[in-house]
Amino acid sequence: DVYKRQVHGILNMEKVQSLLMVSVAVTDFFEKTVDKKATFYKVVVKSNENSWTLEKRFSQFDSLHKELLRTFTSLPELPPKTYFKLTSHEGLVKRKLDLEILLKSLVIRPEILNHSALRSFLELDLHNPGANPPSPKKIFELADLPLGVRDFVFVEGDNILFLALSDMKIASRIDAYITNVTFPWEKQSGSTHVTVGALLVYRYTPKEGTKEHKFDRLWVKSYPVQTNVLCWNQALKMLAIGMDDGKINCLKVSTEHKYMQYEEFCVLKTHTARVMGIALDAKKNSIFSVAEDMKFKITDLSYQEAHTDLPIGTAQLKNLEYDAENERVFILNGTGSVFIYNLAEKPPKLVKQVETGSTGILRELAIDYTSNYIFTCAMDGMISILETGKPGKDRFTKMIGNMKGADNARCIGWRPSKQEIIVGYESGQVTFWKTQDLQVACAFEPHGQAITRMRWDEKKQLLITASKDKTVKAWVIPENWHIYVPQPEITKDLGLAPQVPAPPPKKERAPSGEDEDEDDLSGWAKKQLFTD
Repeated sequence: DVYKRQVHGILNMEKVQSLLMVSVAVTDFFEKTVDKKATFYKVVVKSNENSWTLEKRFSQFDSLHKELLRTFTSLPELPPKTYFKLTSHEGLVKRKLDLEILLKSLVIRPEILNHSALRSFLELDLHNPGANPPSPKKIFELADLPLGVRDFVFVEGDNILFLALSDMKIASRIDAYITNVTFPWEKQSGSTHVTVGALLVYRYTPKEGTKEHKFDRLWVKSYPVQTNVLCWNQALKMLAIGMDDGKINCLKVSTEHKYMQYEEFCVLKTHTARVMGIALDAKKNSIFSVAEDMKFKITDLSYQEAHTDLPIGTAQLKNLEYDAENERVFILNGTGSVFIYNLAEKPPKLVKQVETGSTGILRELAIDYTSNYIFTCAMDGMISILETGKPGKDRFTKMIGNMKGADNARCIGWRPSKQEIIVGYESGQVTFWKTQDLQVACAFEPHGQAITRMRWDEKKQLLITASKDKTVKAWVIPENWHIYVPQPEITKDLGLAPQVPAPPPKKERAPSGEDEDEDDLSGWAKKQLFTD
């Protein structure tokens, strides 16, 4: 009876597979010697008018399943492993059927069928190259940077790229910090120091009619500490760099000289710990900042002093989004909370604090100002959706849903034309999530190490990604990237998405002092990478 129900399920799957023009079947198993005796399973794949046979070991199915779990949290189970080699005919027949059910369950899900791991396993692109699905197209890459990328700003129109680079390995940083210390009895060494952070400025020039793109480095400024965040304001012609030691360096950049010249404006000793978010306002002539010292500050650029100094909770603050038009600011912390402040009040008034359901650090947020939605991502993999209401009604902000993705989500964006949330991960992968049913739409892996910053251009359908792997890349995302299968609609819009109940209020966790970015960049020997 169990086998009959399973076979009936397979027949139903095949009806859906016919829509996808891909079908799979595990038809047999046999023993073969490759290094040692092993059981192989014969997999027959059909796509369009082509058909081919593959021989796969159970370990290959296991590797495929593990690779897909990096992207998809909800997968059919792999047939259970055994402590000893499976030899009984009945056991092998059962495993063959289970592996067939697994494959058929995978290929009927468009987002999984489009994943590179499954396409490689089934050799779809090798045997059926004309049916390759559209995929992101890389239009430029800036590679071989001296350090990993923390943040970037792309000035559209002028094609200027500001890059904040840092060494992210703690051993290298400690070594550099010790070297950079000048004791009272030592002679001053001028501007020479071991570089821990750097600001690089490039002009990007696409070559029309070719696939070549040119990056001209305009100038470099090095620092004895990590650079962490950037903010550019065109009206002020000012670039603000938030540093690891709590300082904010403000530079005046000459747009009249095509960004070729800059001058020091000020170095603000604003915070006592790493600066995590900054924003510039030309009308107020002010800079807004949050840091891991749990402070939100507003500094007057004329007097170069903070006139607003607000402690927020007992957890480190992790990001800031400034809404100048509606005079409000959104702040994230390290225990899953979103704070909304009304800046029209003096001092700024806390309008709403919302718990996202995350137990980890909130890394970034994206806002749809048209539909009034907030999207957040956290290191524990929780992606949350909040509804803010119209400006002026922020006190009604509420959680409307969340989803659990892979751990170590670092960056988030919003693609309104497709109603998709874009998430960048520590693994180097980017995943597009459908808000209609809170499922993965598609994914790709643009980097080999952690993605540290992303920027989405809705008009151009362009995604720019930066990483610890010392590269910046730009990708055009195709309109029809997804392979859609006709199926009943689960919801019609974001507001009807399946909801996860908002969590009860929780106590904030005290800062641990742990630096979550002290990882996978190779250390570098003590040397001068740049000179001012």
